[in-house]
Amino acid sequence: TTKITVRTPRTPPNKWTKEVSQKRITLVHQHGDQHWKKRCDLLSSNKTASQCAQHWKRVLSPQIRKGGWNEKEEELLFALVAKHGQSWKVISTEIKNRTDIQCRYQYLRTCMSREVAWTSSEDATLLNKVQKMTVDTSDPSFSWSEVAKAVHSAKFTKIPRSLLECKQRWMALQQQQQQQQQQTSPGFSVA
Repeated sequence: TTKITVRTPRTPPNKWTKEVSQKRITLVHQHGDQHWKKRCDLLSSNKTASQCAQHWKRVLSPQIRKGGWNEKEEELLFALVAKHGQSWKVISTEIKNRTDIQCRYQYLRTCMSREVAWTSSEDATLLNKVQKMTVDTSDPSFSWSEVAKAVHSAKFTKIPRSLLECKQRWMALQQQQQQQQQQTSPGFSVA
């Protein structure tokens, strides 16, 4: 018999415990990641086969890369959205180490962030961080991820700027600066 749990507004969700998650990892290593109905029965938890499969594929699988997105991943994500539309399962199969949920969240978060204009305070923080990182010889590797963290930690917007956005904004600011220098330099004329 299958026990069906009906959630009411006051019923807390049936969360995954560390113990059940660890058992799931052990079972997958012993028996593979197929036949979830049998695996869930072995756990004697209130989870369905579908819930067990999703929890493995989206949370527990060691193939999933967690944490921030790097520049290559973001560029690939936007290229794949241009190619496939917002078909997150298709996109995640091409990105391989990110889930469909991660792809959707990163894309929408980045798009929302792009809708918000950069403030002069964000620009100043961005320029200062880049300058500190390029002047500091003790840090030989330049990281746009560190720049994005610095801009986000200043709390100018609720939605953090992605590292690709920071790089693109810095390049745009550099271009603006060059144009201003050309306009103010002697011998510049507008035809």
